[in-house]
Amino acid sequence: MRPSASTRLAGVIGQPVRHSLSPVMHNAWCAAHGIDATYLAFDATPETFETVVRGLAAGGAAGVNVTVPFKEKALALADSATAVAGKCGAANTLVFQNGAILADNTDGAGFVADLQARAPDWQSVPGGVMILGAGGAARGIAAALLAEGVAGVMIVARRSEQAAALCQHVGGGQPVSWASLESHLPAVGVLVNATPRGLRGHDPLMLDLSGLRPDATVYDTVYIPRETALLATARARGLRALDGLGMLVGQGALAFERFFHVHPDLAVGAAAIEQHSSEQSRKETGL
Repeated sequence: MRPSASTRLAGVIGQPVRHSLSPVMHNAWCAAHGIDATYLAFDATPETFETVVRGLAAGGAAGVNVTVPFKEKALALADSATAVAGKCGAANTLVFQNGAILADNTDGAGFVADLQARAPDWQSVPGGVMILGAGGAARGIAAALLAEGVAGVMIVARRSEQAAALCQHVGGGQPVSWASLESHLPAVGVLVNATPRGLRGHDPLMLDLSGLRPDATVYDTVYIPRETALLATARARGLRALDGLGMLVGQGALAFERFFHVHPDLAVGAAAIEQHSSEQSRKETGL
């Protein structure tokens, strides 16, 4: 569908954002559902983030998804927020309504739905959920797990005060220092990386996972690359290892519904990403 004067605009904003697969997924949904809209990536700096967002809102865009490192900033600049976003203290979705900005957070719901789909027995495994990170993604995941009544949620951050602040904000969870992380692994049923470590362009996340139960699950919210160092380590130990593609699709579908009032076909979004990734791999290898 060619853009026209009536074409709606949506997008993803972050820094860096050129790695994002959200445009591939959302544009595939627009085409599949006959929606006259286009979805773009906007690279912003901490200094320009608010200007870009307000400009898009004033210009009539449908909304934007927000990725690192702006999720907390996104909530702060919104005119109103859903209860979920307020509980998380961060927003990954900004919906524009007649120039006003509504903040929402679909990260946690996307994560829980994907975990349930790919590891339906996860709650039957003894042990809690350990979340690495205290940023926007970690906030969304922690809030969603606590809302589901999950006990034993642990938050691990490089700075202990960040972990404590997150637990206080979401109303639960146990802060754990990074230095003592590995000593807590025997009490973990699901380990979640919600940091950018492992993302293309970032340092890998290297952990000794020998303390985890053999039936534990390791979930990496990173989806580029699909096989991170953390997941490779988990697979080598025979652990269930899940990448972040399902969370990306799940949270994206909820955001798409906020933007265009249509719940998209998840399979279409996932297939578009798989096809794009295959094409990129062929280009990189010269095949």
